[in-house]
Amino acid sequence: MTLQRATLWLCSLFLIATLASAQEREWNILLVNGEEIQNVSLLSVGNDTLYIARSANFTDIVMVDSIARISREGHGAVLPATLIGIGAGGALGLAVHPPSRNQSEANVYSALFGAVVGGAAGFLVGSILQSDEVYDLKNVGRQEKLSIIDSILRGNVPGRRSE
Repeated sequence: MTLQRATLWLCSLFLIATLASAQEREWNILLVNGEEIQNVSLLSVGNDTLYIARSANFTDIVMVDSIARISREGHGAVLPATLIGIGAGGALGLAVHPPSRNQSEANVYSALFGAVVGGAAGFLVGSILQSDEVYDLKNVGRQEKLSIIDSILRGNVPGRRSE
């Protein structure tokens, strides 16, 4: 395997991992009356309402004051991290034993060993990074709720609690 092919392979794995991690995760909303709205996309927030989509053809409005918790399951970190680890480990294995005609078998084993070790390391890192996102809004005032929801929509939440 040439260095150009190894680089192309690594870039392809990185692209697949990036696309896999970019998928939108669905949110769950717990209301103060105990009702739970599951698997929705958060669209936008107004003065006192949160606009959500339950499917491609159906949108809904939730009053901000009625929201007790917004959460989503943490998933999607393991696969990209593992793929990146496999690619990086394989490339490192090829870098340690560059391709040559008389040691082609050693090159393959070195790349495979690097890919296995890199994949295992990526899996562990992805498992650690994966966590549920939970925003407890039960005892929070309207303005702070609006601010937190707006931050969730922008993907920038400083007070995020992971479980």
